[in-house]
Amino acid sequence: MRKGLVFKLVLITVAIAIVSIIVGYIYYFQLFPFPSKIETGPNIQESLITEDWKFYEDKDLNISLKYPQDWFVNKRSSTSPLYIHNYTPFNLGLPFDPIQDRGQYLVAISRATAPGSKSADDIVNIMKKPVVLDANGTTYYFNQKTFKVNDYRAFYVESSIYRDQSKGSNQRTYLLDGKGGGVIFTAGRDKEGAQLFINDIMSTVKFTK
Repeated sequence: MRKGLVFKLVLITVAIAIVSIIVGYIYYFQLFPFPSKIETGPNIQESLITEDWKFYEDKDLNISLKYPQDWFVNKRSSTSPLYIHNYTPFNLGLPFDPIQDRGQYLVAISRATAPGSKSADDIVNIMKKPVVLDANGTTYYFNQKTFKVNDYRAFYVESSIYRDQSKGSNQRTYLLDGKGGGVIFTAGRDKEGAQLFINDIMSTVKFTK
């Protein structure tokens, strides 16, 4: 009787241990997704969609581009990102409500620079590595894609960033000028909708230097 009880307890303990390992394994790979292979995409060209869009030139970023007629351009200083958005500028700094503010699209464009990187190409090469460790935490890069936009080299990457037990995520598209410089496109507010506009806006970009 006693041996049977001990045997059952052992079985239960082993079963719990196996379930814990499986759950832990699943949780780990949700938290730290394994990077996919870098995909290669097409050469995106400007389409008829942008034909009637407004023209804008940013001398600080060394680019010209087009944006939809009913959108706004906002730039706070020569060193700040260029914001292109389809909602009133008065809401630019307000928190995003996923229900009330759905359909508010923001595309932020900034210079492709990072500490310790001599050029935009250096940044892209860093991001091609699946995992980057630094003094502040860990960044996991996945869903990387390389493609061209009007024969300029472009690189899309998603990342999960872990800092001080907190998690953040990013989707960025780098457009490189072929001279060691470039710009970063980031979707904001209603990110899924804004991301759909990035390729069209990016297809109109010309580097001015």
